[in-house]
Amino acid sequence: MNTATINERQAAIVQLNSMIQDIDVAMFTTEAQSGLLRSRPMMTASRNFDGDLWFFTSQNDPRVGDIKANSRVGISYACPNAKSYVSISGTASIVDDEQKFEALWRDDLKEWFPDGLESIDLTLIKVQVDCAEYWDHSQSVMVRLLSYVKSIITGESNDAVAHEELNWPRAVTAVSTNDQSAD
Repeated sequence: MNTATINERQAAIVQLNSMIQDIDVAMFTTEAQSGLLRSRPMMTASRNFDGDLWFFTSQNDPRVGDIKANSRVGISYACPNAKSYVSISGTASIVDDEQKFEALWRDDLKEWFPDGLESIDLTLIKVQVDCAEYWDHSQSVMVRLLSYVKSIITGESNDAVAHEELNWPRAVTAVSTNDQSAD
């Protein structure tokens, strides 16, 4: 990776981290073996996003089977009070690494794993982020009102919502040419 690409990736990581670090629970979407998309709430293990997302789960969790069959996942974070929303696409893998368990463990996970790190079937899901997109409508009411009034007067669209697809250089190499269909 060249310096410009590294800087773009780091800027994207910082932006995404600032938007999701205080949101404990994400909706984690996998494709079930039946072909249906399944979204389930999961607590993010690490509050410091570094380009990968981590989630604790049980080895017998249906998500594990889904990921083994199709590693492409979607993760969404929402903070309605701040009016910000994040959508992430990535590639998931199952990680059984006791040192990583210890590094990521938080006591609030005991709600799901009462035996803590001693839980027999504890495992991690690692998601390498391929693409991230966000919507941020956190501007003040006055700014949104002025933008709305401007759109009525000028006939131009109301652009009070910040929407951006973050430049994620790793996605260029992670997506095959067959996956580049229009959304």
